[in-house]
Amino acid sequence: MKTILVIDDDKLVLRNVKDVLVATGFNVLTATDGKSGLKIALEEKPDLIVCDLMMPELNGFELIKNLRSSINTISIPIIVVSTLENKKQMQESINIGADDFLSKPFTPEALWIKIDNLLKKTKDIKYLSENSIKQLSLNLASSLPHELRTPLNGIIGSADYLVKFGSTLSQQELDELYKLLYQSANRLNDLIMRYLLFVDTEIILADVDKLVTARNAISFLPKNRIENLIQDFINTKGKNRNISYNFENSNIKIYEEHLNFIIKELLENAVKFSGENTDINISGLVVGNEYIIECIDNGRGLSSSEIKQLSAMKQFKRDYYEQQGLGLGLAIIQRLVKIYEGNFNIESEVNKYTKIIIKLKCIN
Repeated sequence: MKTILVIDDDKLVLRNVKDVLVATGFNVLTATDGKSGLKIALEEKPDLIVCDLMMPELNGFELIKNLRSSINTISIPIIVVSTLENKKQMQESINIGADDFLSKPFTPEALWIKIDNLLKKTKDIKYLSENSIKQLSLNLASSLPHELRTPLNGIIGSADYLVKFGSTLSQQELDELYKLLYQSANRLNDLIMRYLLFVDTEIILADVDKLVTARNAISFLPKNRIENLIQDFINTKGKNRNISYNFENSNIKIYEEHLNFIIKELLENAVKFSGENTDINISGLVVGNEYIIECIDNGRGLSSSEIKQLSAMKQFKRDYYEQQGLGLGLAIIQRLVKIYEGNFNIESEVNKYTKIIIKLKCIN
């Protein structure tokens, strides 16, 4: 039996709505003000909430904000009911997290249709989410052992050869083995750090306190620091690409290490999927209260279906392009952008270009 929490300071409306829902087969909890309604929601975790906007103690707008800031209630569907005819206020409730609204007075049928639609939608989202988690686990289980084994084999093989034959090798042969050891160790370290960062983003998204702390972080972006980071990347991994860049200074609401990862990963992705001597441009510009990062390459691009399917551990046409790595890069970026309440978007055309646009909050 589904549980619905109804919050309204009008006791007559509260009783009528409860009677209708109980008769329809729901378990119904009630509260006459926003403060007690929030307490019940946090403790009972109902399947759906119906709430008024104008209430004592805690109004509907404040209630919705509190519900959407807690990991225990963030995904509970909310229907706002109000006698207000002001569409602007109704839209505001949707903007801060309500799922639907209903104007008073309303018929039992109208309320039932809203509830039924939202519960079905929630069920579908839960199903898709569970399948995504299952697919992620399968991809991780199949990909991680192979990806870790490859650099490990390089390290163990080179070290074993040095132990057995090091004294008989020429300086050139030693240099080649040292280079292989260094490259393999770096690749292993990169895989581990990416995986740990991916896990860290999942932990932050699941912990309200950590999420709030992260969203209060501010990183000052001096132009020369970012340009030095990009120049180091060009010198090590982007020598055969035409990489141009332009970044403005700003205070951005993000941890510095997370911002650095985003910029480097965008470049990694652009280089990985574009040919030699192709153009790559990355920029960071202040537009209003947003810091917009764009990375454009003229590589193989993504189809619309590939963009829709983009998820952690997913690499398209891996057998054909033979790219290395777990495919975590863009998945981590997506999670970081979600943590900082930003926006992530991909525009692409097969065999022509890919543009990744990231919008983060900034304080000018």
